[in-house]
Amino acid sequence: MVRTSQGVWSGEAAAVNAWNPPGKRGLRFHDPPRRGQVPAPSRHPRARRLIMIMNHIPSMLVSEKTGWEEIDKSNYSARWFFRSLVTPLSLLPPAMYAYAELVHPGVIFPLSMPALTAMQLLVTGIVFYVMQLLMVPYMAMLIQRMAKGRDHDPGYDGAYALAAIAPVPLWLSSLSLLVPNQGFVIGVGIAAWIAALALIRHGVRPLLHIDDEKTAHYIANMVSLGGIAAGIGLLVVSAMVLSLLLGAW
Repeated sequence: MVRTSQGVWSGEAAAVNAWNPPGKRGLRFHDPPRRGQVPAPSRHPRARRLIMIMNHIPSMLVSEKTGWEEIDKSNYSARWFFRSLVTPLSLLPPAMYAYAELVHPGVIFPLSMPALTAMQLLVTGIVFYVMQLLMVPYMAMLIQRMAKGRDHDPGYDGAYALAAIAPVPLWLSSLSLLVPNQGFVIGVGIAAWIAALALIRHGVRPLLHIDDEKTAHYIANMVSLGGIAAGIGLLVVSAMVLSLLLGAW
């Protein structure tokens, strides 16, 4: 035991506080956690949860349990998925498109004459990014309505979770634009669409809490068709908006 002007400290506390006198206001050394004390929460829980989801993606492609059950039990809100998953991953496609146009123009996409300037690429990326952010809640609303049409309300959070997880392979596939090979990019894109449809099929039952297998298959098929239509619509609408913006440049 050590007696000081601040009171009586135990030997362990005295050893720690010897490096951090009460009068000092600089760096603080904290006492080690005592037996039975609950450790402090992680400083980056959002990143840890996102890493957990990404690690489970391969298993979620072929299973309705592995990964899906952990996500369902975690009760992630639509707001969490928007901030932690949709917002950052939606940056990949416009960023990779700009990279492909600047680093190896005309190799993957048709060569623009004259070539797009950096400012035009920035505007293109912003438009495409915003369209992606709007497409996810639209798909969530579509999923919820399809489920309600079969007399089942999954809730908006569950529908948004499925709408946010399904396009993950598509977002990641944009990294293939780092490779200046059109055939490789097309192959990765096809594989990404297959993976996205697999996530929809295996995610309907655990995230929307549908017990009936036939109902789950029906909703999965309708959501898959809606997702394909939404993807095509995203490209068409983005192209129309860009043509208007670049035409008035």
